[in-house]
Amino acid sequence: MLLAGCTNDVSLGSTVDPADAKADADVVNHENCLAATPFRVEFGVVQRGELAEREIRVTNGCEGPVELTGFTLSGDLDFSVVVGTKRWKSSPETATAGVSFDTPWVVPGRGEVSASIAYEPSQPDPASGVLVWLATSGSSSTSLVVKLQANEQTPCIATQPKTLDYGGKVVGEVVTREVAVSSCGDGPLVVDALDLLDASGAPLAEGPFKLEVQSEPLPWTLEPGETRGLMLSYLPTEVAELNEEGERIRDRASLRIATNAFEGDHVVGVRGFGVTEPCPEAVIDFQSETVVSAATSVNFEGSGSWSTDGDIVGYEWSRVLPSGLVEDIAQGGAAQSVSIDFSMVGEHLVRLSVEDSTGLLSCAPAEVALSVAASAGLHVELLWSTPGDPDPHDEGFEKGSDLDLHLLHPLAVGEDVDGDGSGDGWFDDPLDTFWGNLQPNWGQVGDPKVTDDPHLLRDDVDSLGPEVIVLTEPQQGAVYRIGVHSWEEHGYGPSSARVRIWANDELVFSSEPVLLHAGDLWEVGSVDPSQDVMLPLLEPDGSPVIWQLEPSAVSEK
Repeated sequence: MLLAGCTNDVSLGSTVDPADAKADADVVNHENCLAATPFRVEFGVVQRGELAEREIRVTNGCEGPVELTGFTLSGDLDFSVVVGTKRWKSSPETATAGVSFDTPWVVPGRGEVSASIAYEPSQPDPASGVLVWLATSGSSSTSLVVKLQANEQTPCIATQPKTLDYGGKVVGEVVTREVAVSSCGDGPLVVDALDLLDASGAPLAEGPFKLEVQSEPLPWTLEPGETRGLMLSYLPTEVAELNEEGERIRDRASLRIATNAFEGDHVVGVRGFGVTEPCPEAVIDFQSETVVSAATSVNFEGSGSWSTDGDIVGYEWSRVLPSGLVEDIAQGGAAQSVSIDFSMVGEHLVRLSVEDSTGLLSCAPAEVALSVAASAGLHVELLWSTPGDPDPHDEGFEKGSDLDLHLLHPLAVGEDVDGDGSGDGWFDDPLDTFWGNLQPNWGQVGDPKVTDDPHLLRDDVDSLGPEVIVLTEPQQGAVYRIGVHSWEEHGYGPSSARVRIWANDELVFSSEPVLLHAGDLWEVGSVDPSQDVMLPLLEPDGSPVIWQLEPSAVSEK
């Protein structure tokens, strides 16, 4: 595959005296006169959201010109090569077929040209890559290797608790709590500043929360594995009022910790409310990040809950889904801990209320907010509701209606659902991704870092969903088709299905509810992730395209 290259109007840099080039300590001479400066590009630590660029010079130590005809770029997919106004991002294509310039890039005799290597990390793991310049001089060919490295020792910050919730505290009484700051990465964590912010993000000049004077002045340097504590106090000045939902209105602030960690500044939510009498306090602990990928299970602990008047004997766990539905997870029992699956994109609010042995209830539930982020590349989500299902939150086979999400490769043939004598792609093995083909091989074989195969992350058999299919590295220019099949109603009647689609982290499609009966296949439409374009498939009257499948076309689960 030949990619668009550069023309002679690209700046080739200035001619230099070869003695100056030889004096550069980083220059390594190669055959056929070429040398790279530097021959190894070290980016150090680059934070999320930061784009780092490093210049590379290719020097010609001979009298005659040398032509750069292209390059290969392999390794981590967050590296790019920049020549003039052109940028090529690392991909399976740049690693194998490479990039060929439309017009050779000439390195003049005793001169040099310059380009840049860019790195914009999507994750904190160490990254490495190899850039190989391809060149010709006369009738001979040669290559020049430049090694790339970034985030070898990435700092990381973790805090405990992740949210400092004082719960209900008696008005006029000062309560002091500790936030433990830990260095969880491979490199030293530097804490440059600590700030308390109000709800608008402005510095908190005065209020019920106070950051106590720290024992050591900033900045702090924490080696990997080291932990340091900082103290915050809370002095409620009035009894909390109730909002329209009957919940206590809390005092709120944020503790901002400025660091060199991959994620940048770290924020700890701080909250509490004033009461006249002490009550049991619910406490939620968990080890996950607050932003997770779809199909992530997180364990939540409530064993840190306490009461001044008795033991905690009852735990009530619930979750508010991004759709606004409230899911009861464990009610009125002794479940100190629960494991919750996070798959629906958006913010989830986990709540815990407790009861002590004297019958007192917590004044307000403890709350933890976690968000599910759409995957890079293509992310497709199916949700549905079934009016005839009396308990949509119960789990197990035949406990609800079963809808299935499908993603078709452009070359899929599959079953003939429209009766024209040609296959329409659905249920093609291996070119239809669904419950019967969870993770087919559509792309490059052998490199685990190349995520160019689709994956059904979650097959829901008992209503609501979500079902999720992700394709992290879609093929450039490929158009994929998406469908929803009502596999089995299990006696609960028809369901209303909704599909949401993200391309490159952008929501490109969100459907209205579509009513599906048993056997219906809704052909949602087609999406080109490389263009961030989704085209719904509609009937002439604007209604969705729905096919009725024969049972023989579908295998048993």
